[in-house]
Amino acid sequence: MVKIADEADIDWAEKNLHPPYKDRFVFPDLSNSISNVVLKDDGKIIGFACLRNILEAVMMLSQDPRERAKAIPEFINLARYQASDARQFGFYSFVQDPHFAHILKKKFGFVDSKGQTLFVGCKHYG
Repeated sequence: MVKIADEADIDWAEKNLHPPYKDRFVFPDLSNSISNVVLKDDGKIIGFACLRNILEAVMMLSQDPRERAKAIPEFINLARYQASDARQFGFYSFVQDPHFAHILKKKFGFVDSKGQTLFVGCKHYG
């Protein structure tokens, strides 16, 4: 049975379900989660899941190199300020161009995220 996780459930999940994953990722920051749930089977927690909001920076830039060089730091600095103001831990930028990824890492402190980014759509109800 899936149920909304209370603080005791979350603590139990962090202590008992997270250890095998510690080398791959830290226990999630739940301050911006939409929901935290556990799955119980015969009264035993067998899984924990959370749905979190994440921020994504999307930039559409001029193809002129000088204009791009001017726009990128402006947008990155604004996104950092806005993310911090919204009490978010950071933001993602899903980059397809390896050269642009290199620039973001070298000049703006972006880092590779672990794992493969996957997406699934959902229908809007209501």
